Amino acid sequence: MQLHGILDPNIMDLNLEAETKEEVIFKLADLLLKEERITDAEQYCADVLSREETVPTDVGIGVAIPHAKSAAVSKNAVAFARLKTPIPWNGEQQSEEPPVHSVFLLAVSSKGQENTHLQIIAKIAELLLDDAFLSALQSINHKEDLIDTMKHFLGEA
Repeated sequence: MQLHGILDPNIMDLNLEAETKEEVIFKLADLLLKEERITDAEQYCADVLSREETVPTDVGIGVAIPHAKSAAVSKNAVAFARLKTPIPWNGEQQSEEPPVHSVFLLAVSSKGQENTHLQIIAKIAELLLDDAFLSALQSINHKEDLIDTMKHFLGEA
């Protein structure tokens, strides 16, 4: 699976202001709704937050990958936020885990797509294993550059 087609600069915010993971998810869901990637922001957010209750999606390197398969998703997408101020993703921050500064929010339809979300998570995880990508993630100033950088590191450019 390639990330081409599910990345869109209109569902990215490189300077998002938020104090909680819920606020991050709701703000990114608003972008997804405006771009017609989801049909119901409330339902989509409820699905993502329900998934978060099962297993939080902070991957421990200042990045979170919240996700859920949802009937509210009309077109698969990855929304992205780089937070203006890093936040503890799981409430009180564990001493070993840095606060989250970057969030990849997956919107995947629950209709007939058994493992699409796993394929997307695997692609993002591949990126996050590369220190050069993590460094670039913090310094990118334009949304289109983020997409180009992701494609470059995945060999999709």
